[in-house]
Amino acid sequence: MSKNVDLAEANFRHLVMDIAWFGFALAATSRFASAYAIRVNATATEVNLLVALPGIVMLISTLFTGWWRRKFSNAVTAQCYPGLFFRFIYLLPAFTPLFPLSLQPAWLIFSLTAPALAQGVAGAIFLEFMRLSVPQERVATLFSRRALALNITLMIGAVFFGVVLEELPFPVNYQVMFLFAFALSLISLLHVNLVKVPDDQPLVMTDDNPVKPVVSQWEIWKMPNFIWVALVAMFGHISFVIIAGVIPLRLMRELGASEGDIALFGFIELAVAATCAYFADKIVRRIGAQKLAAYGLFITAIAALILAVSERLDIAMLSAVASGCGWLFATNGMNILLVERTPREYASVTSNGYQQVVGIGIFLGPILGSLLVAMHLSLVQILFVAVALRILAAVFAYVNIVPNQRPKFIRKFRRTAPSRAMLR
Repeated sequence: MSKNVDLAEANFRHLVMDIAWFGFALAATSRFASAYAIRVNATATEVNLLVALPGIVMLISTLFTGWWRRKFSNAVTAQCYPGLFFRFIYLLPAFTPLFPLSLQPAWLIFSLTAPALAQGVAGAIFLEFMRLSVPQERVATLFSRRALALNITLMIGAVFFGVVLEELPFPVNYQVMFLFAFALSLISLLHVNLVKVPDDQPLVMTDDNPVKPVVSQWEIWKMPNFIWVALVAMFGHISFVIIAGVIPLRLMRELGASEGDIALFGFIELAVAATCAYFADKIVRRIGAQKLAAYGLFITAIAALILAVSERLDIAMLSAVASGCGWLFATNGMNILLVERTPREYASVTSNGYQQVVGIGIFLGPILGSLLVAMHLSLVQILFVAVALRILAAVFAYVNIVPNQRPKFIRKFRRTAPSRAMLR
């Protein structure tokens, strides 16, 4: 018993350290990739594609997760190579200045899209073994601590990279930033590979034949609880990322922001998110994951509203306060809902399905944003559309259309699946 507790605590620490180091690196792409695209004369459509294409590629790659996962007896081992290739998202953009100026936006889009082939597989498997690495009662705390660590290091990384971008000449500044981010992401991968989870159980004997207790990836779409969680996640991500390409354009082209101002915007957003993450698990215990997700999405609507009505850059910074708090609550709530509303023994297929709908959301959001741009709407009008969509997403998350119980499919499958005793 003591050995299992020690192993769970070690896993907990490694998973927190993983996201901490990854947060330093993530600042390079999440905070400055769009700014880099604008600096190399990318259009509004190209900025939106920078966010949208990785989502659809990630979605396509998740279709092969089951095939890849079955090649390995352990989830940690299965994610090793996809996790490494995904981190090339920080290396490839460093080569952008080597291309002619006319091709630099295209290369930048490719640099952030190609690694998404591995991200879909790695992300789905990561969700699986994260659920298996600690006891279920500590999963909510793990999500909160990871969110806290991520936002603190993202904040530090955003400020540090902002200084680098301001002090070094262009484009060397961006090259230095991406190369340093790639090195930091490899330290994150090291911590992931140190997590220990049980190997998959080998074939087990029933009365007649050896069988492996496998549930089809498609069967999870017969589970009402999972479908509802998936729709909440998809609508939430669509409403949030629909203005991912609009925000830097609004700040830089209409409100006169520089890279330093973008760094300050990110600093405020992440400082608030880190503060909220510290209290997230306590709030979950008080109001539940569902309300946390709904309230978080509503707060993101307030963030978009502030950015739309602001005429001064300093007032627009208040949008970062609402955005950091709202999206932290929303994502934490959605992740915990996945754990609460789906069976632990189906962690692999439900995690893969969840990753797929997140990919759909990340793809459709910027595409819808591009369509709004094509309709010749102003940036402010697009922000008001985002306000409406975020409010609708919050209402959908708040209204629980599925009872919190196991669907008939699960009860039926449990009667036919091997017992726990047989799996030992």
